[in-house]
Amino acid sequence: MSMNDVPEIGVGAAYKHGWRHLGRHFWFLLGITLVLCLVGSVPGAMQESAVLAVAYQVLVIGPITYGGYFVFLKAARDESPGFTDLFEGFRDYWNVVLASCVVGLIIGIGFIFLIVPGVIFTCKLVFAPYLVMDRKMRAFDAINESWRLTDGHAWTVFLMLLLAIPIVMAGVIALGVGVIVSVMWIALAFAAFYLAVCASGEEETAARLSTPG
Repeated sequence: MSMNDVPEIGVGAAYKHGWRHLGRHFWFLLGITLVLCLVGSVPGAMQESAVLAVAYQVLVIGPITYGGYFVFLKAARDESPGFTDLFEGFRDYWNVVLASCVVGLIIGIGFIFLIVPGVIFTCKLVFAPYLVMDRKMRAFDAINESWRLTDGHAWTVFLMLLLAIPIVMAGVIALGVGVIVSVMWIALAFAAFYLAVCASGEEETAARLSTPG
């Protein structure tokens, strides 16, 4: 991705970038999203075995979902993702499973006890999957780095989440078919926001290193 294509930090900039790249990679991302939906629907057929359903959720859906993050991140970078990228989470399997479980547990506990902490945890840990897949970070390092990277940006993440609600509702109104397109757009927007924040951090670091004294 060229420097000219790096999105700016902001809700509108992230969704604009996501929409542009949705058009470039639409049919491939549609196929990936349908596969993710199919994989995610399997636990519904395991009603007689809750343990098996939970195991499938943790051991299969977790890595596949993180692979989905990787696919959409590559699309946001305009790097032409491939179908095998969906299974990238299985390359560092146990680390991805751990990251998925810990992030899910932290956010889940936040929502169980009080809704506000759950929202805060969601906003602060939004980059953890990208850091695991993109920078190959260990689970807890990715969680700590996501917490650091979102300093000053948590409200933007929150506003992006709020905007996702009417986008999905509009997809529902569009005979339900638009929901899939809405999800694709939202996923690309969050990937774009991750790229924007990372690029901003790199520029600040470069400026700091180049400043004498």
